[in-house]
Amino acid sequence: DTIMWLYGSGFPKSLDISKAIDKKLGARRKVVGSKMSGIANKSEKSRHTIGASKAVKVDITRPSSDLAKQWQGWGTALKPAYEPIIVARKPFKGTVADNVINYGVGGLNIDECRVVADDQEKLTKSREYFGKSDIHKKTNSGAKFLGSEKIILNMTPGRFPANVIHDGSDEVESLFPYTKSGKMTSEHQRHTDGSPNGIYGKFDKEHPLSETYGDSGSASRYFYTAKASKKDRDEGLEIAGFEEKAYESYAQSNGVRFDGGKTTITRNIHPTVKPAELMQYLVRLVSPKGATILDPFMGSGSTGKACMFENRERNANYKFIGIDLEKEYCEIAEARIDYALNKYEYDYQQELKKAEERGQLAFDLFGDVNAN
Repeated sequence: DTIMWLYGSGFPKSLDISKAIDKKLGARRKVVGSKMSGIANKSEKSRHTIGASKAVKVDITRPSSDLAKQWQGWGTALKPAYEPIIVARKPFKGTVADNVINYGVGGLNIDECRVVADDQEKLTKSREYFGKSDIHKKTNSGAKFLGSEKIILNMTPGRFPANVIHDGSDEVESLFPYTKSGKMTSEHQRHTDGSPNGIYGKFDKEHPLSETYGDSGSASRYFYTAKASKKDRDEGLEIAGFEEKAYESYAQSNGVRFDGGKTTITRNIHPTVKPAELMQYLVRLVSPKGATILDPFMGSGSTGKACMFENRERNANYKFIGIDLEKEYCEIAEARIDYALNKYEYDYQQELKKAEERGQLAFDLFGDVNAN
């Protein structure tokens, strides 16, 4: 299968042909203005992209040579807005059941990766209904109905996971249409009459959702959301002693000039940091608890960080092996993974440090600052 990860923070890597021509001809372009690069992130009140954790000021220039004017507005690539994620397994002999029995892998963890619906109350009623069982007593004259008992089944709520994941950004949300699911009426009942094939499983006319089923909003609600953030990118690196650095992005090498020659200021200098949330979801999708996760192109360690968070949140007991060509990336990855492994202790130390700077003597991570 192929999962499409849609995101609104892609960094355009297009060569500006007009600028390239002026540069080739030695023609100096006139600066006519400036703008801020990056994508707005409302939750952090900042602008950043996957390839840049901090916005930068970009010059707006005017073509100088006649040939550059002719090619003004032309480039070589589109802005990336998706990445394909290939979900593959080694071919095996026999059946899936044989492979799972022998090796403990080969399936997709559907229930643990469901897209949780907003209305938990409806889902609770649904679980109760699924567990309802009628009680009959056999008599000489036939079966006698004695009533119903309710059994709460351990059902996982949420929609069946799809092969689309998105980052929840405004840019992506706007791509999806507004949809509204109507309530079922006696004239138009949507049900399965006992069949297990409904969206939420068994879904017949007496189901609690039959009168209240229906929601509305962006169709993006049908898909899992994995948000990217600057906090996730640099988390743990300050504690480990990594200093902020300026590094050249794709845009500068492709002819875009930044004021002062600086592009991105960050501790994690990897250009394409994947969100830990995304990697948690993918690890959970294909890996039973206790599995060993191998990332042969580790980068700055998002997969390893994800494994540690899964171990903490789901007691998954994952082991992680990461490989990368660059020593600097390996060091960054080690610090990020170590942070995820010791998150609560690190967070406590950070808050304690802030409290001391404010002149307070003690800090309770799970309560309020205590000056006594």
